Amino acid sequence: MGSAKSDAILLAHAWRIGSSDMNALIELNDLTLALSASKERYVETSQQGIAFFKASAAWPTRLQEQIKQTRPDAIALPVIMGATAKEHGIDLGTILPASLHAFASNLISVAMRLVPLGQSDGLKLQARLEAAILASADDAAAAGLEDLGSSCFHSDIAAMRHETLYTRIFRS
Repeated sequence: MGSAKSDAILLAHAWRIGSSDMNALIELNDLTLALSASKERYVETSQQGIAFFKASAAWPTRLQEQIKQTRPDAIALPVIMGATAKEHGIDLGTILPASLHAFASNLISVAMRLVPLGQSDGLKLQARLEAAILASADDAAAAGLEDLGSSCFHSDIAAMRHETLYTRIFRS
């Protein structure tokens, strides 16, 4: 999907499902992938999801076996992250802020490379975002699927254009 808010809501729902209902988890994964506004965003979340799934295989769970049996073509990152956290007993109050922190950290890392923002200023920015990250995690934990969505039309259109550019700084 691409937005931190929506990804956090989807992660929370995947965490609640865990491995208890594979049909519900597959439906949530299908919804998550369908919400990708561009091919590039679809590829991004599914490649990261598959990579996360493969990396987490070092700590096998029932979820790992169930996913291997269903052989999905694509796994959305927030879905596999939430369900895997649940399987490993990581509470929602820990995984949500951690995932949002990683999301913000990635964006700050990009800014440090593209604009005159040094590492110290990047870390200061990350520190200033902590309260907003924790509040966003609380909001996502309480949100329903009806709360999904954003109004980032320009970002979505830019992503669609970006995937057709010859030269790009970043793949996604």
